[in-house]
Amino acid sequence: HGTRIAHISDLHLSRTVSSAYQHRCVERINMLDVDIVVLTGDYITYDIRGRFREKVITLLGNIESRFGAYACLGNHDYGVALPGRRRGQLLRRLINGMEASGIMVLRNESTVLEIDGHPLWFVGLGDLNVGDFNPEKAFAGVPTDQVTIALMRNPRGVEHLSEYAANAIVSGHTHGRKAR
Repeated sequence: HGTRIAHISDLHLSRTVSSAYQHRCVERINMLDVDIVVLTGDYITYDIRGRFREKVITLLGNIESRFGAYACLGNHDYGVALPGRRRGQLLRRLINGMEASGIMVLRNESTVLEIDGHPLWFVGLGDLNVGDFNPEKAFAGVPTDQVTIALMRNPRGVEHLSEYAANAIVSGHTHGRKAR
């Protein structure tokens, strides 16, 4: 109905993907003058000290859209190379920072946005690769007769969504290639 949505995925802020490049990406998204931005994970690559998480929080806080930004997490965001306790601390810091920057992070949960009296549901799923993918929890309470957009990192998760009413499924993870 004329609502413009931009999708960002696989930013992978790290030593090999510069923050200057990332800033250009956000500038280009902002130039599109969209209503909604959806983000589907892997905002950082490997980040043992949390340095890149802080940078990406600042970067994502610059996203502009009329009705907000909605996000799910990718396997790298969970801290795949970190020990358990440290992984949890850095993940929480990333989520809290993104939310403080105005981005709604949906981790196996949903939310509804009203646009001119019409509900638009966003369902964010946890990452399939790290075992945090729970569609039953994520879709709980989402009406089957309303427009729903599911956000997930790994497109292979679509195999687990046949029982759920998603009008559109947005994912990343392919890095520009066909999913295996």
